[in-house]
Amino acid sequence: MSDRGGGGTAVGGGALFISNKSSPAKQAAAWRYAKFLNEPETQAEWAAGTGYIPIRKSATKLPAVQDLWARVPGYKVAYDQVVGGPNTPATAGAVIGDYFGVREVMRNAEQSMFTGGASPAKALATAAKEANRVIAEYNKRIGA
Repeated sequence: MSDRGGGGTAVGGGALFISNKSSPAKQAAAWRYAKFLNEPETQAEWAAGTGYIPIRKSATKLPAVQDLWARVPGYKVAYDQVVGGPNTPATAGAVIGDYFGVREVMRNAEQSMFTGGASPAKALATAAKEANRVIAEYNKRIGA
């Protein structure tokens, strides 16, 4: 067995986006909300209430998170793996053009199985075809 960097933890999950298609007032309100969500106190409360890891190291020092980890040490495991794991190509995430387009293709394939009745093989074949298409379009756009 070869050593390919010792493994690690790839982080995934939701993201926050603010559309530039809305009014300046709505964009400003969205920015204030995003800032609020990223405050250490908010992250600590969210982590303690959901079991998800906080995205701010400073939140882990606050009583809400410290109390949760003291009561249920298992909740600290994921955080320790993320901050203590190696930074390798395997943990860097996808490095492809049109990452968001491919992610949308994958989401659609999953939904076709979960709610549309498609077989896993059919969903995978469609996802591969569509992912290749969006990557090819991206490459054409950037002149690759």
